Amino acid sequence: MSLFTVNEELCIKCSLCAQVCPSWLISFDEKGFPEILPPNEARCIECGHCVLYCPTEANTLSFMRVAGLGIAHVSLMTAFFQIANMVNPTHGFSIVSLIILIVGNVLVIALEGLSAGIQSLRLNYYEFFSKYFNGTGRAYSPITIKAK
Repeated sequence: MSLFTVNEELCIKCSLCAQVCPSWLISFDEKGFPEILPPNEARCIECGHCVLYCPTEANTLSFMRVAGLGIAHVSLMTAFFQIANMVNPTHGFSIVSLIILIVGNVLVIALEGLSAGIQSLRLNYYEFFSKYFNGTGRAYSPITIKAK
């Protein structure tokens, strides 16, 4: 499935999606419909401008990464709830099951914070630096002590 899809019945070929794309990735096919070619899909920062500014809502953008994180969150919390229920077979909450839920929730929050941090680093280093950083300065040369 492509990251960027266009409903050709709704698209009026206004090219507004291409004009508002901050990465300048949207081109047009032979029929005049907007598209992002596969080599450029990896450079898409998924900002959603193409979807937001489309006057006919013909563009859709697949945020599969966000959906995957949401599914992982639900799956992990369901697992911790099942573990807490296995500790107390009467399906009530005891101190031990409450501790399991608290520790599980803290773990899931930490994992989501880690994934959000990794995503923001990816956006900074990969997306931003690959587009705007020009390494035209001097190469780093650390200070060393030369042996005689």
